[in-house]
Amino acid sequence: MLLGLAAASTGAAGPALATVAGPSESATLLALGDATPRLQKACRGALAERDAIAKAWAPHWPRAPKQITVWNKATLYDYERDLTGRILSREHRVKTLEAFKESVDWWQELYDGPLSPRVSPKGAIQRRTHQLKRLREEQAQLVLAEMYFGECERIRKAAGYDAALARHADAQHALLEHTVTIMQERPETMAGAFAQAEALQACADEVPMLWQGVRQHQDETNWGSSLGASILRLARAAA
Repeated sequence: MLLGLAAASTGAAGPALATVAGPSESATLLALGDATPRLQKACRGALAERDAIAKAWAPHWPRAPKQITVWNKATLYDYERDLTGRILSREHRVKTLEAFKESVDWWQELYDGPLSPRVSPKGAIQRRTHQLKRLREEQAQLVLAEMYFGECERIRKAAGYDAALARHADAQHALLEHTVTIMQERPETMAGAFAQAEALQACADEVPMLWQGVRQHQDETNWGSSLGASILRLARAAA
C-alpha cells in the first residue's frame, strides 16, 4: 500500500513534471510503515486475550471477609481489588497480610512481656485477659487473611492473567520502539510522511501516553513536531 502511495505522490504533480525525476522514498521507511498494522494487531490481540481471561475468571475471584477490612479513611491500606487491579469497593480497605502478622507479633510480645509493678493483682488479671483476647482475635483474622490472599494468588496463577498482562505490555513496547525507529527516518515523499503518521496514530491508540512521553523525553524529540516539519518541507518542495 505504501509503495503505491509513493508512486502516487510523485505522479500527482501532473504531466508538466513528468519529465522531472521526483524523489524516491526510502525502502526502509516504507517497509517500516508496512509493519505498523501487524504490530498494532498484535497489541489488540494481546489486549483481547487479557480481557477474556479477566472476564472468565471474574466470578471466581473472592471477596474480602469483613473481619480483615478497615474503614475507608485508613489510607495505610489499599482498596479491595479484583484480578485486574480494579477497585471493587470504596467503602472499605483491606489490611495487608504483613499488617496482620505485625499485629499478632505485637500482641504476642505484649502478652508475654512483664507488667508494671504498679499494677494491682486484679488489674494484672484484667490486663492479661484483655491482651489474650486481642491476641486471639488478631490470630483469627490472620488465618482469614492468609486464606483470602492465598485464594487470590491461586486464582491469579490458574488464570494466567499476569502472563497475559506481560504479553500485552510486550506488544505495546514493540509498537512503541517501532514508532521510535520509524520517526528517526527522513521522509522524502508524502508516502513516507503517511507511514510515520500511521505509526503515530497506532501508537496513540495502543500505547499509554506516559510511555510515549517518557520515550520522546529520553530521545529529546517531539514526534508531532518532527512530522509537521517534514510535511511542511515536502509541501514547500512541491510548490
